[in-house]
Parts: sequence; C-alpha cells; structure tokens
Amino acid sequence: MGLKSYIQARLARKKPPAPRTPFEEVRARFEAVMAAKLHDSPLDVGFEKRVDSLLEQMLTAIEEVRVAANDYPNHPIRGDVWVDGASYSAMAHSLMLRLRSLGLLQAEAHASELWARATLAVMSHYRHEVGPAMLANADCCERLGNVQRAALIYGAIIADFRLLTDDDGDAAESVSEEDAVALTSLASALKSRLRLEPAHPEASEWSDLLARATALLARVPGSVETPKGGTAP
Repeated sequence: MGLKSYIQARLARKKPPAPRTPFEEVRARFEAVMAAKLHDSPLDVGFEKRVDSLLEQMLTAIEEVRVAANDYPNHPIRGDVWVDGASYSAMAHSLMLRLRSLGLLQAEAHASELWARATLAVMSHYRHEVGPAMLANADCCERLGNVQRAALIYGAIIADFRLLTDDDGDAAESVSEEDAVALTSLASALKSRLRLEPAHPEASEWSDLLARATALLARVPGSVETPKGGTAP
C-alpha cells in the first residue's frame, strides 16, 4: 500500500461543505498557541484545551484542502488550494515540534499526523517533503506503543520510495539534495522495519534495498541529517 492510499484509507472522511475554513482564522489560533507563555507545571488545562481545539480545526481545514486539491498531481489544482495546503503542512510541523518540547506526546502525534496529511494533500509527489512527515508520525506511534501502525507507515514509505534505488547512472554522479532527503527517509524506514520485524519474510529484500540506498547516499556531498522525528531540512 502506497503513502497516499494509506493516508486516504485510514483518514477518509465525508466531503466537507464549501466554503473552506478561512485560512487566516486557523493561522490566528495557531499563532496564539505558539506564542503562549507557560509558567505553571503541570501545564495549564486551558492551554491543552486550546491545543485540542486548534488540532480539530486544522484537521477539518486540511481535509477540506485534500478534497479541493482534486487528486493533485493527477489533476489540476488551484493556486490558493496548494498554498493553503503547503502552509498547513508547515504549521503542523511547527506545532508538532512545540508540543514535543512540552512533553505532550498524544497531541504531538496528532500534529504529526496533520503534517503528513497536509503534505500528502498537495505535495504527495515530493518525496523529500513526504518522507520526514511520515517518519515523524511513525515515531510518535512507536512511542505511544502502537507498533503495528508504525510498521504500516514504514511499509508505505518503503513501497513508494523503493524506486529511488533503481539507479543506473554514473556511480560518480552526485545525488541531489532533495533525493538525498528522500533516500535518507527510505533508509530510516528500512532500518526501523528491520528492527521491528527482523524475521519478516521480506527482511532480506529490505536489507538489499537498504544497502542500495546507503550506496546512493555515499554520493551525497557532506552529510544528510536523518529526518526521523521531523527535524530534517
């Protein structure tokens, strides 16, 4: 199962009514949460309620974008829909990192899922964008104890990214920065799947794919930071 198929199967919802949720409204609530000054421990209950409300509003808005995206890139997309989707992707990523810093794992997991959803809605063909978002979500699933779902996400990454290792070019040719991020995502997914299921019937094939991805990454000038956890470029 590929990434887009996975996310649509898991998160399919009824087509939302038009018009879409105003982007400025969502951004204002996002900025308020990001700017909140927290001094109490444990965290202010009011803050967590605001986070939950923001996550729900972003979920609705991102689903509206997904529907309006018209199955892009298979069909044309309006410019404003693409911009909103890309903006929600960036917002969800930033929110995820903030929630992680506060130790709110369940909310972090929700934000990571929104990051993946928004990215897949308008940038599903940009593997260097999709990989880090999906890995971050899988990482949250593992930390929450949902290993089965994490393995499913790793498998979806492997299925969609494995073609990157079908390289017949000059061994001296360098790998682009974007492909390096995508290959690093693939390598991370393969390592995680092998760690979780070392006796899986496909383990040998995964090891071969990992070796090919590693060889391609050796062509990258300098080093590429592993995107697991959502900190990749």
